[in-house]
Amino acid sequence: MVVVGGADAGRVVRVLDGDTLEVLHDNKAERIRLSGIDCPEKGQVYGTAMLYHVVSGTRSSCLEGRLRCANKGGSSMKTLLAVDGSDHSNEAVRALQFFAQAERLTLLHVLNSSKSVFSIMATREDMGAFTAREKIIREDGERLLDRVQSLLPKHAGPATKYLQIGSPAEVVVSMAREQKADLIVMGARGLGPIKERLFGSVSHNILTLASCAILIVHGPVKAMKQILLPLQGPSDAEAAVRFLQLKPFHDAVEVTLLTVLPSTEPPGPGDAATAYAEILEKQADSIKGTAERLRALGYQAHEVAVVGEPATTILQEAITRCSDLILMGTRGRQGITRLVLGSVSHAVLHKMPCPVLAFH
Repeated sequence: MVVVGGADAGRVVRVLDGDTLEVLHDNKAERIRLSGIDCPEKGQVYGTAMLYHVVSGTRSSCLEGRLRCANKGGSSMKTLLAVDGSDHSNEAVRALQFFAQAERLTLLHVLNSSKSVFSIMATREDMGAFTAREKIIREDGERLLDRVQSLLPKHAGPATKYLQIGSPAEVVVSMAREQKADLIVMGARGLGPIKERLFGSVSHNILTLASCAILIVHGPVKAMKQILLPLQGPSDAEAAVRFLQLKPFHDAVEVTLLTVLPSTEPPGPGDAATAYAEILEKQADSIKGTAERLRALGYQAHEVAVVGEPATTILQEAITRCSDLILMGTRGRQGITRLVLGSVSHAVLHKMPCPVLAFH
């Protein structure tokens, strides 16, 4: 029996139950669960019969389905997980269960120390107390990294731990550059004194300074199946495809490509509704090519074009579609439109109903 999904195919080498197979792909056995199918387990009623039908290759309703883009065998992605012990940071750690095993996983905790300033002003006694306190803080940081490592999903693979001192944003960006990271994973807000803001200053600075993609988590992540991908131009589309080529997700995902036409007066005379319809059609056509490229990579992808205020529309679409993730660019087009897109990203990040994965 041969299983085909998207651009990939593989021969079934083992059947675990009615909806779980092991498929030989690139000379490796990869475990695949058939999407949207829930068959009896071997120990349940009809479970053994279903197993027999699957093994014998009988055409069964439980085998009617299409494998969507999932990456059980690991990703070529290099991931940096920045942690600080906050609730948002802990949820970011748990969110890794929805991502494929990275080629390299780095755990980083940054001690925000002002030792250099303190050293100039302090007495010898003060310095002794500061050194003792710093030792305690370092030990706490090492325990935090150990705890984070113990919470990683089993498929995350080996991780390298780093404990650094300095400005958190600067250290994270520098480490990401040094490790040639494709993705930074972090909580939206840390342990700072300002709690009413959903999107913290450290996250904002990292998003501004980093050159790689950043996953920002602000609460429990229960699934990673429905992805909303707002696109604001060709540069966004190219960056999105480059990132998705890394096959970052552990399980199959569906991608909704969204383009939003700002609700302004159409130029020149003519019926407004007709003008909007024509422009919307052009907008939709512009993302069809991107959707086709994603389908060629094995993703389920479809396009949506709407009229509205961009940030508000993106947030509404995410809520209406029960999106598990908003995947969006931060830079946009050049010139004035780039500034507009920056404000859209900023607004979405401050009101995000689900995690946001921002790419450049």
